[in-house]
Amino acid sequence: MVFNSHGRLRSVLLCKPTYYEICDFSEVASQHLKEGFRVSREDAIKQHQEFAEVFRQLEIDIKWQIAQPGHPDQVATRDFGVNTAKGVLIGNFLYADNEGDTELAIETLEQLKVPIIGRVIEGSLEGGDCWYLDEYTMVIGIGKRTTWEG
Repeated sequence: MVFNSHGRLRSVLLCKPTYYEICDFSEVASQHLKEGFRVSREDAIKQHQEFAEVFRQLEIDIKWQIAQPGHPDQVATRDFGVNTAKGVLIGNFLYADNEGDTELAIETLEQLKVPIIGRVIEGSLEGGDCWYLDEYTMVIGIGKRTTWEG
C-alpha cells in the first residue's frame, strides 16, 4: 500500500540503462546536447549496478523492466505513472523521446500482475511530479512535463 512518499521502500521497478541517451527534457539537457556531450553507457551501466546493489543490501524487492532499443529514457521507470493503494495510474508523457515507453511499462506491469486503475489520456502527467503527503493527499507538480490537463 502507498500512504506517503517518504515511508520505507519495499519494492521498486528498475530498467537497466542499456540504450540510455540524454533526451531534450530540460535546459541542462539541452545545453549538454548543444555541447555534444555523449553518455558513456559503460559508466551508466556500472553506476546503475551500484544503484541496484544498494536496494539489494536494503532488502528491497527489485522488479525489472527489460530495456528496449529505441527507448533512450526507458530507465526512468518512476515517470510512466504513479502508484496508489489500489494500483498504478498510468500517466501520459509529453515528449516524443518517450513515445512507446508507456506501452512497454504496461506490458511489464501486466506480466508482474500489478493492477492498473486508469490512464491519463489528456495532457501529460509524469509520476516523478507526484508526491504523497499522507494516505489521503497527493501533491502534483505542474510544470514542464506535467500539465493542468493531465
